[in-house]
Amino acid sequence: MNSGVVNLAESLSKDLKTGEEKKDLFLYDNEMRTHCGVICGIDEAGRGPLAGDVYAAAVILPDDIIIDGINDSKKLTEKKREALFDIIREKAVSYCIATASVEEIDSMNILNAAMLAMKRAYEGLDVKPDTALIDGNKTPGLDIPETAVVKGDATSASIAAASILAKVARDRYMKELAEKYGVETLMAYFESILDYSEKSMREAIRVVPDCEEEFEDYLESDGLVDMLIKVKTHVKIEGSDVYVDFEGSAPPVAHGNNNPWSLTHSGAYFAIKAVFGNNVPTNAGAYRAIHLIRPTKPSFLDAPYPHAVGGCTTVPPQRVVDVIIGALSKVVPEQCCACNGQWSGGIYGGIDPKTNRNFVYNESFGCGLGAKYNDDGANGHHSHMSNTANAPTEMIEMEHPIRVLQYSLVQDSGGAGEYRGGLGLLREVELLTETNVSIIADRDKIRPYGLFGGQGAVLSRIIYTLVGIAAVWCISLLFKDNDLIEK
Repeated sequence: MNSGVVNLAESLSKDLKTGEEKKDLFLYDNEMRTHCGVICGIDEAGRGPLAGDVYAAAVILPDDIIIDGINDSKKLTEKKREALFDIIREKAVSYCIATASVEEIDSMNILNAAMLAMKRAYEGLDVKPDTALIDGNKTPGLDIPETAVVKGDATSASIAAASILAKVARDRYMKELAEKYGVETLMAYFESILDYSEKSMREAIRVVPDCEEEFEDYLESDGLVDMLIKVKTHVKIEGSDVYVDFEGSAPPVAHGNNNPWSLTHSGAYFAIKAVFGNNVPTNAGAYRAIHLIRPTKPSFLDAPYPHAVGGCTTVPPQRVVDVIIGALSKVVPEQCCACNGQWSGGIYGGIDPKTNRNFVYNESFGCGLGAKYNDDGANGHHSHMSNTANAPTEMIEMEHPIRVLQYSLVQDSGGAGEYRGGLGLLREVELLTETNVSIIADRDKIRPYGLFGGQGAVLSRIIYTLVGIAAVWCISLLFKDNDLIEK
């Protein structure tokens, strides 16, 4: 991957948002052509659905036209997509639509099959581009410079055009299947996939003897005020079913660290599938064996309106995962890891003196993963459901009035044990202009727990140091994790 192309693409995706959306997409492409020559956009359709081939398209647009209406295919009506499908094919310098088959999806997984379809679409072009822009955060491995553009179908006209071709082609393919086999047959097929996941999950649970276990942990703040907020769970395995009860957890809190019941479901589903269903296809069928028992008293894990739930995608569901895995570690220790460090983040905002425009940087900051019974945890990773990458130093400094002074792993932060938790991360930054700072964090009072005699991880630290009269801050963010010892 060409780092210069990556940086340019990331920069343009933010800078070219000043006019009409459709024009911004073409401005982005024109600027990329200035620096990179002939570009093609590549996108896929069909990664999410349960049936059929996955489709991909590669498109090279001319540099002297604007096709009215081009946008992310998901934002367009079916009628509009169909009309643009013909226009794009007529106007394109070159295009190709390719697929990866159901058999290939089954053999290599849907992600790799989508990458394969993208590569085939590129290889099918009758004009070879100089650079490829790929929608998403991964690239298929082409023989030319390539860069992933997150939300590329809403950023680049070429990627948007590819998304339209791929989407329309796959929709037509699925309609042909429906006409060939009938809607009832297709629906039965979909249901069979759900049934397969349910069967697989139940088989994984059934080998565990019937049991009941409890575990509790704490949040350290309601989102504004320091306080201990109990998270308690009772996990019961009965046959091929798992019952999870959160009775005894704290009541709703005053500020944002509350969950709607749906987010508590998400945390529970994630935890139990992580323990039992590693090889089970992820769909609704996999969760039929998991039953959540609603608390009889008001709970911050089932916060009723109008309680604030602004933190529900960060700390509360993470702690749901922690207590469920903690309970299951007493039953199937070899299938569990010690407690992961807490995902944390910082939001910086102000006026960039270079552009005199508002800037916002959301630091999505990982920690370390808990160790397994026979292996160390991974260093510097997001844990549980956050699952995002750390931002490169170069990108932070290029895009924002922020100087990164240090970015490193924190030695010996995972806790002591035969198998150690993953190391936490340290990011020390200097803010170069007056900046508002908000922090989302936890685990600065109670260590992430170890298992089987292993020690808990180092506590998180967020340090603010005033270094100038202009409200410039030096911020050190130290996060942590834990470990465990083999039994």
